[in-house]
Amino acid sequence: LQMTEYSIIPKVLPARDSMKYEQKIPKIIWQTMKTNLVPVFMKNYADTWIKMNPEYEYRLHDDDDILDFIKNDFPDYLEGYKKIKYGASKADLWRYLIIYKYGGVYADIDCTCINPLRQWIDPNAAYVTQLGINKDICQWLIISVPQNPIFLKAAQKTLQNSENNSSH
Repeated sequence: LQMTEYSIIPKVLPARDSMKYEQKIPKIIWQTMKTNLVPVFMKNYADTWIKMNPEYEYRLHDDDDILDFIKNDFPDYLEGYKKIKYGASKADLWRYLIIYKYGGVYADIDCTCINPLRQWIDPNAAYVTQLGINKDICQWLIISVPQNPIFLKAAQKTLQNSENNSSH
């Protein structure tokens, strides 16, 4: 049995390069994991986002950070958040609320960045997406300006679904 090696992903990393170009979408990459001590392969995934996009700030929220964020910024959602059984549904709620509040780029921790964001985010775009396999919203990569009502609606729906369906 092979021991898994662990590595630490920084929780906050300022932009490393100012690259002077304007775009509507804030230059922040958001990711989440139970803790920032992760298997090395996950750190390698996160590093692709960090290294390819040095003009972006990088933020990783662990479970405690998510709880603090919801408590401080969306207290109305706290009760519902605490009732959600599954980590994945909790992460869904957080990603919608964090992008609603701050905007930027949310990427699942298990996906890699293949091309720098500056090569495919239109500077005038307020929202970038692709449809998921079921013609639904793509959840593993969310790119938006702040205050996009789609994400507040998605957050509300996530809570409703978890209340109506105790399997979440």
